[in-house]
Order: sequence, then structure tokens, then C-alpha cells
Amino acid sequence: MTGASANGRDGPRRWVPTRMQGSPPSWRRILLGLAVFLGAAQAAAGEDGAVRSYNDRGGAGLVRTPTARFADDGRLALGYAHTREAAGMHLSFQAFPWLETSLLYGRGSGSTPSEPGVDFKLRLLEEKRALPALAFGIRDFGRPERQPGEYLVASKRLRDFDLSFGVGRGRLAARDDVKGLALFGGVDYFTGIDGLRLKIELDGATPEDRSRLNAGVEYNPLPGIGIAVSYLEGRVFELRSTVSIDLNKPPERAKLEPDLRLLSRGAAARRVLSDSPDESEVGPVARAYRFHDLVEAGGLAVTSIAHSRGRLVVEVATQGAPSSQPRIRETVRDAARVLNLPVDSVVVSWTRAAQAEPPLRAAAAAGYAPRISRILRRDLAAQGLALIDLRLTGPRIAVTVENLRFGRTAVAVGRAARIIANALPPGVEIITIALSRRGVEAARVSLLRKDLENALEDRGSPQEIWQNIVANRAFDRAEMRDEEKPGGRAAKFTWSIEPALHMAPSSSEGSRGVRALVRARSTFRPMPYLEIGGAVRADAADGFEDAAAPEANGLPSVRRDFGRYANGGGLGLDSLQAAYIRSMAAGVDARLKAGYLEEMFVGLGGEVLYRPGPSDWALGGEVYGVRKRGFDRFLSLGDYQAITGHLTLYYRLPHSNYRANLSIGRYLAGDWGGTVELSRRFSTGIRVAGFLTLTDVDSVGSFAGEPDAGLSVTVPLDLFTPHHTRNRALYAFRRLTRDAGQRLETGPRLIDLVASDGFEEIDRGWENVLK
Repeated sequence: MTGASANGRDGPRRWVPTRMQGSPPSWRRILLGLAVFLGAAQAAAGEDGAVRSYNDRGGAGLVRTPTARFADDGRLALGYAHTREAAGMHLSFQAFPWLETSLLYGRGSGSTPSEPGVDFKLRLLEEKRALPALAFGIRDFGRPERQPGEYLVASKRLRDFDLSFGVGRGRLAARDDVKGLALFGGVDYFTGIDGLRLKIELDGATPEDRSRLNAGVEYNPLPGIGIAVSYLEGRVFELRSTVSIDLNKPPERAKLEPDLRLLSRGAAARRVLSDSPDESEVGPVARAYRFHDLVEAGGLAVTSIAHSRGRLVVEVATQGAPSSQPRIRETVRDAARVLNLPVDSVVVSWTRAAQAEPPLRAAAAAGYAPRISRILRRDLAAQGLALIDLRLTGPRIAVTVENLRFGRTAVAVGRAARIIANALPPGVEIITIALSRRGVEAARVSLLRKDLENALEDRGSPQEIWQNIVANRAFDRAEMRDEEKPGGRAAKFTWSIEPALHMAPSSSEGSRGVRALVRARSTFRPMPYLEIGGAVRADAADGFEDAAAPEANGLPSVRRDFGRYANGGGLGLDSLQAAYIRSMAAGVDARLKAGYLEEMFVGLGGEVLYRPGPSDWALGGEVYGVRKRGFDRFLSLGDYQAITGHLTLYYRLPHSNYRANLSIGRYLAGDWGGTVELSRRFSTGIRVAGFLTLTDVDSVGSFAGEPDAGLSVTVPLDLFTPHHTRNRALYAFRRLTRDAGQRLETGPRLIDLVASDGFEEIDRGWENVLK
């Protein structure tokens, strides 16, 4: 493998990342751990289908050259390549079926410098019977100090041979074959041995003094795992490994959970009646409800009842032809004993009308609300769901819960629905579940109790439940406007574990860094709307300068001395803060925060989010006054102070799982600008996000003023654990030691709290509702 010489000419040199020579290879262990993590996820998924193949830049291709092939939509791949001259990694993501993106760290192909680069490839045509697949791509896009390379490539499958041919220019045209263009192409041969393929190619980016012929062999022991050995330029061997996972396909892993069955209506009613020996709390209403149950056991429904001077007058409704009047009278007389009333005579009348909801039954159900609340609080807590509020009105029960355990929101809805149904009288037919997240209502769904029973008894399906939920959504929105949103009725203590891996590309000084950390968070809610929380972290970092670099463009040091916070390792106080969170009006949520907001800043401020009903857009604003923390990793303070804030437009792209954010405002260093972020959330719960920040800092001759960009992947640990959990792992690739374009890290913003348990998230995982 070759690199670029100092004078810009091509020439061989040995490249080893700064701070990696002569130091413990912690970065290699971290990369290996991430590779094993993705490999385990892929193996757990048990995925079938075609084996994917990537080149040494991360895109679908041969050895070094690209092809017109693409991976499955949503596939994420991590690769590592090594020769005696260079070593590095690439991260590839199939953002759309027609768009492939690759991020290179450390090295690329041929004469690519050791700076990070970004590649894109667009599908122009899909392969047809008589036509090849066609794609256009750009290598090292968006870096003015580099010469980019553009190419056009076609691929055609002929039995066991996949043929590719293309032309490139710029950095892909070291050979001038046709007027500044270089030809490239090759053959991918499927040997017939499961997982084994051979490759040979002609590379137009190889310098004139070397062979442009490359060859390799690749073996895929499992789908999504590839190992390749290649011989490059007739002089050097390369060893490459790649692991990939389809983010749309969760691993099939059975949870070690007890079966949650739905009780019959009679069993649920008896459970409510017998939950407390103290019947005085509902008094005559409880006895009236028992009377209704006993009459219904005889195949009748009470529509009205009156008692006066020992005379009981009852009207009943029957389905079909009524039985004899003496038998009906005897049934009512026997049932009347539970009323504890003197009954000398019974007068019964009946109709064949459909059963109506009698006023006395509604009153009886309402009288049982305290018992139902007690049962739900206990049973929901056993499932990791906190009861926030309960309202029982006639045939409808509305329950607000907070999901503290389930990574898939639909699973939480299904568990809550069964628990609620198991604590209801027969007369309650509509179950409304509102999902609250730290005081903010994220979503509300209404399902029919009968639909739930039918689905669990194989007379219906989850899809039928969902159709009625969607039909009732307008009513739910109106109900949300009319109600005061509860913020929690009892003190709650929660905790979570968040592992994270941060990788930083090179800075202007040539330093690179890797940081692995684990945060342990806890939150205590002593009263509605108020929470007190904190986090401690244990981390290890390598590759960051211990001392702050000189200021650039007059910017104060806000992140440049990151190494002084990170390189010490060990334990540290990450945050300690108080927050007041509340829904202020229909579609308006607010939060005030004060304390040690993140590892580098302490401050006071707030955030407001406006969501206009079921719209695809939302608007948020935040303002904070902050002061820099000291380097002791605990409570000391520094001298620098600032005011920072942003106005953000959130937009969910129609018919996709993408969300685009546009933020404009003032950053920590006092610079003004904007940030564009595009994120995608998959059915597995994995979230991939990329951002680009531009500010008013002069970028001429200054590293601090260059555009800031980064990529992050958030993975729910629920995919790999035998028990349900909301804990997540984060992988982030971005610059960590720059000052321009830096925002305050306040944790999940209000839009993230809402989106994590929102209506779209429930819809995305609805097939898991009965798990």
C-alpha cells in the first residue's frame, strides 16, 4: 500500500497513525471489539441471502475498484485493512437503496492521504435482462485540499461471473488512457464453493511505475462476515476483514420473560372484586356490580333497576327469545341477595333490544377505580412500566404510563394493554394508553378490548387492532387537548447504563484519538414534573493532546482542551442537574435545567418544543447560560462563560424513517451558524445520524474554521440481551478537539424524548405488540 509523499508526489512510505507508534494498541482492541459486536449481531440475525463483498475503501466492489453493485438498504459495514505499509478502517452505510456512503479513517487506496475521506455512489440503472447495472460515484467528496475522483461504472452478471467496467477521472486517473480518463474494471468469480470468490481487476488509479493489476480471494464464513487476501500492484499483500449487519432485520432472540396471558372477563371482574377485603371503599356500588354479574351469568343484561318498600323492579334485555318469566324472576331474586336489601316481591320486564350500557353499570365501574389503580400500579411495575395516571369514565379507561424497560415501544404498549384488560370490569370496552416520557406525553393510542381478545385467541390479528387505533387517532388528539397532562403521582427512581465509543479523525496537528467510556445514569423524581439526575463515567482515551492548542481565529478554547478532560481516564462526574419538564399547552412542551449539564460545562437554561398535532414537523428553541468546568473531573469551575442557543426545525420525511433537523444559532465559542442533521431510525431501533455544521469563522488557513461533520450509530442493547432493556450503546465519529460550531451536550432533547416513544415508533414495531 502506498501513501502520498510530503511534496504531494506519489511514493512509498510507511504510515502509522500519530500516537499509535510505540504505544499500547488500544485503538486496535477497540476496533476489534466493534467488529466482534457487529459480527455477533449478524450471526444472531441468522440472515440468509446473497453474500456482500466490499473493496478496501468500504464500498461494494472488487479489490480497490468500485462496481455498480449495492448492498441491501440499511446495511452497515465496518472494515479493517492492513499491509506492511499502511493500516486503517472504513465504515460503509447503505443510506438509501440507491445511495452508498463510505467513511474512511486512516488510509484509503493507492495514494490516498492518511486524512479521513468520504465516498458516495449513486445508482443510475438497475440491471435488466439486456442492460447492465450503472452507477456514478465520487471519492473524497467535500475536501478542497484533495483532488476528488469521479467515476462511471457498469456491472453485468453472467452465470458465475460478475463483470464490471468503468472510467474515472481526477484522482482515479493516474493512467491517462483516453483524454484524461482512466479505464478500470474486473471480474468477480463465484467458485461454487460456498462463500469463496476470486477477484481480478485493472486499476486506473495505480501510478505509472507500478502494475495496475490486482488480484484477491475472499471467503465469507457467515453472511455479513468477509475475510480477504489480495496481492496489489505486483508487490504487496493486503489482509482485509469486513463485518456488516442489516439494520432493518433484528436478531431473533427469545426473551427470558414469563408469559403474560389475558384473563377472561369474568376472571378479571372477580379479581377486581376480591383485590381488597375492605368492601366499604365502594359500598353499595360494589354490591350493585355483583348483582349485574350474577344476572348476566343467567344470560341476561340489566338495563334498569329500582327498589322501594321491599319491591324490586328490574328491566332486562335478552339476546334472542327470552326464557320463561318465572325463571327470569327467580334468577333476579337470587342475584338480589347480594344487594343486602329487603326484597318481598320482584317485578321483571324484558326487551329484545341490543344490550345498552346501563347508568348503574357505569357508576359501578367508576366506583372500582381505586382498586383498579392499585392493581395496575403493582402489575405494571412488575413489567417495568410506571403508572402515572388513570381515568375511568363509562366504557372507557385512559391510563398514562412511562416505559422504563422496553426497547421496542410497541412491546410496552402490548404489555400495558394486557395488564389493563386483566384488571377491568366487563363493561369497559375501550382502552386508551398514553405514553409519557419524563413528564412529556409522547403518544396516545386507543384500542378496543374485543380486538385485543380476538388477536390473542387467534380470531383476529395485530393489524386489525392497529386499523382501529389509526381510526381513533383524531379522537385521541382531541382528548389530549382537553386534558391536563399528568406529570407523575409518586416518587420514582430509575437508572441506566450507556457504553460509548468515540473516534476522532486527525486534526491540523496530526493527532488522532479514540475514547471508550461507560456512563451510569440515575434519575429521581420526588414530585410531578421535577426530576433530579446525575451520571458518572469511567473512560479510557488515547491520542488527544494533554495541553490546549493555541487559539485560532481568536476563538476561546471550548473543546480544544478535550484531552485534559479525557486522557486522565478513571472515574469522573459527567453531570449533576435538576430539571422541570411539563406540557404547558396543547402541543407545547417545556423544560428548565440547571446544574452540571455535561462533562465540560455547567449552566442554566431551558428548551421549548412546539408540535402541531400529527404534523410531520416541529419547532424547538433553547437558550443556556454556561460556564466552563475545571479539569479535575468533579465540581471545580473555570473562567470562561458564554450564552448559547439555537432555533431548530424538525421535519420527518414522508414515507420514510428519516428525520431532518435544521438548527440556527450561537455556538459555545460565540460563533454564529447552522447545523444540518439527517438521521434514520430502523425497525430494529438502531439510529444512524450524520451532521454538518457551518459557522461564520473565517476558514482560510485555520483548522478551527473548517466545516464540522460527523457520524453516529446508536444501538439498543435490547437486541443482544436475554431481557428487555432501554439501555443503548453509541458509536460516534467526529472531531472532538475543535472550537467552532460546538453545541452544548444537554442529553436527549425534547424531540428525542417524544420520538423515542412516539406514534411512528409504535407503528414501526407493531408486529411485536403481543410479544
